[in-house]
Order: sequence, then C-alpha cells, then structure tokens
Amino acid sequence: MTCSKSADATGRVNQVEIKWVLDASAVLAYLNQEPRGQRLEDMLAEAAISTVNVSEAIAVLIRRGMDAAAARDCLASLRADIVAFDNDLAFDAAILKERNRANGLSLGDCACLATAEWLRATAVTCDSAWEGLSGEVNVVVLR
Repeated sequence: MTCSKSADATGRVNQVEIKWVLDASAVLAYLNQEPRGQRLEDMLAEAAISTVNVSEAIAVLIRRGMDAAAARDCLASLRADIVAFDNDLAFDAAILKERNRANGLSLGDCACLATAEWLRATAVTCDSAWEGLSGEVNVVVLR
C-alpha cells in the first residue's frame, strides 16, 4: 500500500464546514485506491475524522507492513480535520455502542457516529453493518 498524496505543512484547521466524518474503513478504502474509496476524493475538503478512527487506520496500515512514521504521514495527507475524542464523545460513543449492540458495531464505529452526531455531519463508512442503523446520525455506506 502506498500513500500518493503529500501532506501540507500548514495543515487545515476549521477552514470549512464539516459535512462528512470518516470511518477508518472508508479512509483505508481510499488509501488502497479501491473504487468505493475514490468517492471520498470530493468529500475530503469538508471531512473530519476522530482520533479513535485515526488510530484504528494507522494500526491497520502498520499491520499491513507500513512503518509507523509513513502511516502517520499517510493519514496526515488526507488533510481531514482531526477531532479529539474527549470525555463527552466517549460518553456518547458508549451510549451508541449499547444502543447498537445487535448491529455488532465496534467502539471505533461508535466513535465515528458520535463525532458525526456532535458535528451534525454525515458519517461515511464502507461497513455494510451500518446500512440498517436508525437514529439521528446520517450515514453513507460506500459501495
């Protein structure tokens, strides 16, 4: 797996309204240049990702053979706003985790959903388990 974009040294912090919150599965599909992941190209300028999902994506990149520094740079190259996972988001994610126990959502999934709910944005994933979710959070499942 390679990361084809280079990170801007200045980064991008809250310059635009956040419309999309990315799950690690969507980020990994994009970085792997999967067709469904390429749909993110137009979303990235208005996207955010939770620190939990950043960690999850970096762990997968490292497990697949990328060194840690390259994995960090690869995630930074997305230029999505990074949202710190604080106590309030942790509480909201725990509630979502319990509410969606039957759907088999992971804590990372619920972190993405809680972040999207907090930002009043749409959560973006490649995980088909999210298709049956009901609630206040809008979800797009990339196919």
